[in-house]
Amino acid sequence: MYCNKCGNPIPDGSAFCPACGAPVAGTGEEQSSEPVSVPAVRVQEPARPVVVNPLYGDCLKWGIMSLAFAASFYLSFLGIFFGYKAKNTCEDALKINNGQPLTGKAKVGSILGQVGRILGIVMTVLLVIYLIIVVAYAIFAGVWFTKVLDTVLENM
Repeated sequence: MYCNKCGNPIPDGSAFCPACGAPVAGTGEEQSSEPVSVPAVRVQEPARPVVVNPLYGDCLKWGIMSLAFAASFYLSFLGIFFGYKAKNTCEDALKINNGQPLTGKAKVGSILGQVGRILGIVMTVLLVIYLIIVVAYAIFAGVWFTKVLDTVLENM
């Protein structure tokens, strides 16, 4: 005998279908001796909730700060610092996402952080060269001025 509801076989003498639990006897419905064709039901998986990673905004923030400070001549070393801060924050975001690639704000922040680090290094090197030239000039000018002053004072 087969269940009228689900079409699964029912052992003789059963009061309920072992598959779906539908009553077999006492309902006034006669059970068929042939299997019932039941249309296949497609079960959809529940949609995964979209999780917004809070570190994405931080990646962008550190990336922007890195680029802004790297572009300034006297504070370019801060661009390097903030660039590494952006890099570390984006790596933490990757860990939270189980290695999924960065998207949106985090991707932009990561790129800005890399550009900020490179620009910060270049600008810091130029700043150091500039300071060496200024100090060397100050020393040279100071020595030259002292010699000129001594010569002037001797001739008086």
